[in-house]
Amino acid sequence: MSGCSTLNPSPISPQTHTVIEQAERQGFVPALYDTSLVTYAVWEKNKQKTNRTATETKQNNQNQNIQDIHVYIEGDGNSWKTRYQVSDNPTPKNPLSLKLAMQDTHKNVIYLARTCQYHFDKEKCKSRYWSDARYSEEVIQSTNEILNQIKTRHPQARFLLIGFSGGGNIAALLSARRNDISGLITIAGNLDHDALNEYHRVSPMRDSLNAIHYATELKNIPQKHYAGSKDKIVPAWLAAKYKQALNSPCVAIEAIKDNTHHKGWEEQWPQFLKEALPCQQNNATKIS
Repeated sequence: MSGCSTLNPSPISPQTHTVIEQAERQGFVPALYDTSLVTYAVWEKNKQKTNRTATETKQNNQNQNIQDIHVYIEGDGNSWKTRYQVSDNPTPKNPLSLKLAMQDTHKNVIYLARTCQYHFDKEKCKSRYWSDARYSEEVIQSTNEILNQIKTRHPQARFLLIGFSGGGNIAALLSARRNDISGLITIAGNLDHDALNEYHRVSPMRDSLNAIHYATELKNIPQKHYAGSKDKIVPAWLAAKYKQALNSPCVAIEAIKDNTHHKGWEEQWPQFLKEALPCQQNNATKIS
C-alpha cells in the first residue's frame, strides 16, 4: 500500500487526507496487514530505518527488539450516519489518534486503524464490525493478529498501547490477553460501553466485549486514562468507574480541564507523553 489514494475506494474527507499526507511526510509508511477477519490499514514510523550494510541492519534490528513499540489505536471513526443509521464508510473524518502519533518522538511508532477504516473490502467489511460488534471477539482477535505479526520482526519488544475513544476499549481488551504489554494509555476512552450506551440511551452492544469486565487481567498493567472535563460523548465519570472496578494502584486517571472529546488533546499530548505510568518501578515502564 502506498499513499492514501489506494487506501479506500470510499471517499476520504479532505481533513483526513491532509493528515495522512502530513504523517507520510514525517516518515509514517503505509502498510496493509492481512488477518483472519479483514485487511487492516497501518502506518509505521521507525526512526532507525536508513541505508545500512547488512551487518549494521542486523545489529540495528537487535537493538530495536528491546525498544517499546508505541501503538496508537484509532477511535470508532465515522461509524454512524445518524443516531439510527449505520455509516457505509467508517473511516474517521478527524483521525485524532494519527495526529497524536505524529507528535510522538519515540523511535518505533505505529498507527493502527480500526476495522475497515481506510481500506474497505466489500465482501468482508460488514457494518456490524463498526456498530454493534465493533469490539467483538473476532475484531479483537484480528487486531491481536496484527500485534503478533509485528512481534515477529521485534521478538523482544513490548507494546505500549494508546487508544482514543473506542480505541481505548480495543487497547484494554488487547492488554488483557497479552503478556508483552508495557503500558496502557487511553484518551477519552470508552472503558465501559454498557454504561456509556445506557447513559446515551442507545441499544447495548451485545456482540461486543467490554474492558471493565476484565478487571483481573488488567489490574496489574501500568495504565493511565485521560478524560476531558467537558467531554459529552465519553464523560469523565466513565474512567472513574473503571478505576473503581479495577481497584489497583497501577491504574491512574486524570480529568483534563476544559478538554472535550476531540479538542485539547493535540496541544497537550507532548506533555502527557513525558508523564510516568503508575507501578513504573515494579514494571520498568517508560513512556518515552
